[in-house]
Amino acid sequence: MIKYVAVKVAQAVAAAAKAVASAIAALGGWTVLLILLIIVIIVAAIAASPFGIFISEEVNEVGAIPLSQIIAEYNVELTQKVEDIELSVDHTDVEIIDNQTDRNIVLAVFAAKTAGAEDNTAADVVIFDDVKAEKLKEYFRAANTVNHTVTESTNADNEIVKKLTVTISGKTKDELMDLYGLTAKQREAVETLLEHGDVLTSSSHSLAIINADLQSIINGLPSSLPQKRKDVVKNAGSLVGKVNYFWGGKSSAIGWDSAWGTMRRVTAAGSPSSGTLRAYGLDCSGFVTWAFNNSGMGYAVGHGTYGQRDASIQVSASTVQAGDLCFLPSYSHVGIVVGKDTGGNILVIHCSSGANNVVVSTASSVGFTVFRRPNCY
Repeated sequence: MIKYVAVKVAQAVAAAAKAVASAIAALGGWTVLLILLIIVIIVAAIAASPFGIFISEEVNEVGAIPLSQIIAEYNVELTQKVEDIELSVDHTDVEIIDNQTDRNIVLAVFAAKTAGAEDNTAADVVIFDDVKAEKLKEYFRAANTVNHTVTESTNADNEIVKKLTVTISGKTKDELMDLYGLTAKQREAVETLLEHGDVLTSSSHSLAIINADLQSIINGLPSSLPQKRKDVVKNAGSLVGKVNYFWGGKSSAIGWDSAWGTMRRVTAAGSPSSGTLRAYGLDCSGFVTWAFNNSGMGYAVGHGTYGQRDASIQVSASTVQAGDLCFLPSYSHVGIVVGKDTGGNILVIHCSSGANNVVVSTASSVGFTVFRRPNCY
C-alpha cells in the first residue's frame, strides 16, 4: 500500500526540478533557473492543496489508483443496490429516478476537506492508495441514498398494477459541505474547483495504465511487432479497471466517453441484465471496437462478436500475436491478446460481465480457445 502526504509530493516535485535547474545553472542559464524555481514553487503548492486533484490524471505511479477506477467501483455498488431492490420487491412496473449528486461536487468537497485540512490530518489528493480510494467512495455513499416505494392501482382491464419507484437522491453542494463541516476557506476551494469543472472532469477520466504487470508486458512487446498492434494493446490496457460492463454498450468516442458511468437502462435484449438500470459502459465486442477505433483503424475490426469473427482469419495458439482476437468456441465472448505471462500462458484483456469491468485474464481461465487475426492488420 502506498502512503503519500502532501509534503512528500511537494518535495518530490521540487527535488526533480531542482536537479534540472542545477544542470542549467551550471551552464549559466540563471534566467531559466529562476523560471524553473518559480515553476517548482507553483507545482508544489498545487500538489499540496485541494487543486492537486487537477493533476491526478498525470500520475503514472505504480500502485496508484486512478479516479476513473474508483468511480467505476462505486458505480458497481450503486447498481447493485438498485438491482437488489428490483429483485426483492414484488412489482409489475418499475421507474428509476436518478438524481445523483454531480460527481464533480463530490470530488470537489472531498479534495477541499482532505487536502484543505488545517492540521496534521491533511493529505494530498494527487495520488490515491487503497485507503484514500475507500475514503472517496465513502463521500459518494454519503452523497447519494437509494430509497423505494410501491404504489398499487388498477388498470383498464381491472388488473392490479404494482409500480415500484426507485429513487437515487443526491445531496446538494451545500448539504454535502455542511455534512462534512467544511470551513469557509474549504468552501471557497470547492467553489474554485467547480469553476473549472472541465478540468475536474478530465481528472476522473484518466487513460493512464497503472497496472504494473500490464505495463511490464506492454513494455516488453517485441520491437518487431507492428505499431498498430502495440497501439491496440495499449489502448485496450488503458481501460482496465475503469469501465463497467454494459450489455449492448458501444462507443464511437476517441478517448474517454463521457457517457461511461452514467446510469442507463439496458435496452438490448438477451441478457439477464436486460431492462435493468446500470452504469453505462461497454460489452465485450464494444470494447474491442473501441480499442481498434482508438488505434486509427476505424471500425474495420467489425461490430459484435460475429462481425469480428467474419472480419478475421483463424490462427493457432502457437502463432497468435499481441493484438489478435480470442473467442469462446460459441463466439459469445471476445477479448484482445496482450502477450504471455512468465509461465507462457496467453494473456487477454476483455470486458467481463462477471467482473463488471475490463480485466486481464489468462485465455484458459476464461475458456478462450479460438484465436483469430483481424484482416485490418
